[in-house]
Amino acid sequence: KLENNLNKGFAFVQFVNKEDAEKAIKALNGSKYKGRTIAVDFSVPKEKYVKNLNEIAEKVAAKAAKQ
Repeated sequence: KLENNLNKGFAFVQFVNKEDAEKAIKALNGSKYKGRTIAVDFSVPKEKYVKNLNEIAEKVAAKAAKQ
């Protein structure tokens, strides 16, 4: 919780199987909770996330260099 006693606005939920997780994503992603739109997706380790961001940045830079 933040200093003003409000939730930070994120959570992690672990499912027993992938099929149930996929159903939850399909049913809840983009829905509203207490007036806020929520995003529901699979999580990835931070290292993989950063690696993917770096790969995307490299592709964008290479494309820009060609123009």
